[in-house]
Amino acid sequence: YKAITLQQLNFIANGTYKLSADIKCSAHQITNGLQMVILGKDKTTVIKSRAILNPQANWINVIVDDIPVTENEVTVMLFSNAKAGEYFQADNISFTRKF
Repeated sequence: YKAITLQQLNFIANGTYKLSADIKCSAHQITNGLQMVILGKDKTTVIKSRAILNPQANWINVIVDDIPVTENEVTVMLFSNAKAGEYFQADNISFTRKF
């Protein structure tokens, strides 16, 4: 299966941000099958992404740091690509400005 979860963040101040999420999943994700991606205002330009290379059955914290926001808007995307019957969970997702 493939699953994509998106959240568009509008009217945010330009600056540098950090995306953080607690994740866990079954161990049978396809290589590079778990990713956190930040898209630009046009929703096609990848500003920054991070593949989650060693997924765990226990909660781990994953961070994408130093994300530049220049158009007051980004879209955060969580992407999972796995075999049938596998799972992916995310919690405590935050997108915070760095000062």
